[in-house]
Amino acid sequence: KQLRRALKDADVQAVVLRIDSGGGDAIASDAIHREVLALRAAGKPVVVSMGSVAASGGYLIATAADSIVAQPGTITGSIGVVMAKLDASALLKRQRLKVLPVSLDRLGTGAEPLSAARPFSSKQLQQFERLPGE
Repeated sequence: KQLRRALKDADVQAVVLRIDSGGGDAIASDAIHREVLALRAAGKPVVVSMGSVAASGGYLIATAADSIVAQPGTITGSIGVVMAKLDASALLKRQRLKVLPVSLDRLGTGAEPLSAARPFSSKQLQQFERLPGE
């Protein structure tokens, strides 16, 4: 949200993005990565300042920046390249079991795309198939 605001705000000439994260959701990390790329495309330089940890999704986001600043003790790296999803939807249906997802995020998605209770939607599948090539 803040990155989009910075993109639209003519007074913002550059962005310093502090990352202190061990990773997280691949789709969320990809979305933030794209926001950083949009800032750069608009001519707004982005500098990432890494905290004590900037791994996995945090590292992915950092790769979109113009510059990355890290301390010697910063733990970084480890972008996952393999992902698997179990589709147990037929088994659950056959056993008459129902999964009721509970989410704490505002969109109500959480880890839902990775749930074994149902196959990927076509949109989710497209998002996940696109990730390795980027």
